[in-house]
Amino acid sequence: AFYGQENLDQAISEWNKALGLQDNSRLREAVAKAERERSIAGSFQELRSQHFLLRYEGEAEKLSGVVLNTLEAVFVELERDLDFYPSETIVVLLYPNEAFRDVTRSPDWVGALNDGKIRVPVSGLAKMTPELARVLKHELAHSFVRQITQGRCPVWFNEGLAQLEEGATTAVLGSQLARAFAGGRLPQYSALETSFIDLPQDQVGLAYAKSLAALEYLRDTQGLGEIDRLLKGMPASPSFVRLLQNGLRVSYSDFEQEVGAYVEKRYGGT
Repeated sequence: AFYGQENLDQAISEWNKALGLQDNSRLREAVAKAERERSIAGSFQELRSQHFLLRYEGEAEKLSGVVLNTLEAVFVELERDLDFYPSETIVVLLYPNEAFRDVTRSPDWVGALNDGKIRVPVSGLAKMTPELARVLKHELAHSFVRQITQGRCPVWFNEGLAQLEEGATTAVLGSQLARAFAGGRLPQYSALETSFIDLPQDQVGLAYAKSLAALEYLRDTQGLGEIDRLLKGMPASPSFVRLLQNGLRVSYSDFEQEVGAYVEKRYGGT
């Protein structure tokens, strides 16, 4: 709770106490990350609104107000679309590009990150752009999904839904995606339940497209209500496989084939 609300000193203190009682590699990694954040946090300013705590460095001051207003507007849209009202304050951090890489240790292809906090590099930006607005909606969708599912959403479903909400479409990579499905050159959905961070860089774009294709398939063949049912069912379900079996009466492999056929029908001849 301390870490999630930017009380880094208290979080690090509590975690170090726990490590003094028993060593834990994940907790050591969390402490190291929090210490990297703390090393730059002293120069950050903050703004608060009804749903957000926004922290930023001085160079992003002109951007901060419009980012907060955009987030509040997007919050209303997502609340309507997902029929859910997040009760937890959402932390958003605007970084200089280099600081973003230092804190997150993310690959170069990562343009923003949501690890419980929304982290966005904004060097060189002085006003809202369509791309920044898109990124904010995508990352905020992840925050909604995290609270709806209590952190139990498969990454491919989470990424597919976030792309759907931002207005993305598989059309850009449609023919390439169809060929990849047909050639079996992509990881199965069951292998995309965890972070894409460690995927080979040449697979990342298609992994995101494959994730979006699954959500487009559900929307177009089952309706948005089925997406909502799956999402709301995740906290109580032992696995996503069980949700598929109980709702759509299909296995993971059947679902894989159905999405592949859907993609082939849309893009196979292009």
